[in-house]
Amino acid sequence: IGDWARARGIGVVALGHTRDDQAETLLMGLARTAGIGGLSGMRRVFDAGDIRVHRPLLDAGREELRGWLRGRGIGWVDDPTNENERFARVRARKVLAALAPLGITAERLAEVAGHLARVQDALAVQVAAAARWIEERAGALRIGAGLWAEPAEVQRQVVVQALLWLTGADYAPRAAEVERLIAAM
Repeated sequence: IGDWARARGIGVVALGHTRDDQAETLLMGLARTAGIGGLSGMRRVFDAGDIRVHRPLLDAGREELRGWLRGRGIGWVDDPTNENERFARVRARKVLAALAPLGITAERLAEVAGHLARVQDALAVQVAAAARWIEERAGALRIGAGLWAEPAEVQRQVVVQALLWLTGADYAPRAAEVERLIAAM
């Protein structure tokens, strides 16, 4: 999508993810034992290089959106992969339907993801402050002893940011690998 937008000089893209997608994302995060960042759901706005991406429909349910479109005579296209159980999102969707009798609905899971996103935002302030313990010299990073007095999750997120900076990777290593590195340090 980013390449398509760039080729057309489009700097802002809106995606149609809904509250249901947010709930499915939370379930998939639980399945892979994600941390607070992975359980915080999809971000409403983010930058993907030079493209700003918005998700304006995260408060709307999938069926609400379809009902609104039907009421206005507007069609839509369903991605055929949305029925393919090889994909975790499709399996999460089916699990979500099975959890509804317990009161675990897309609305409630999306609300939980919102709560966790606020916690992640607050934690980001602590992580930014703790970054003072990292010093860059000639392309190498030195971690000051003061970092180890910070809360464990702050330590972990600072180390992850340092690893991303060092490697230029788009994604952090798995949590277990980061934990082994921190234990070794």
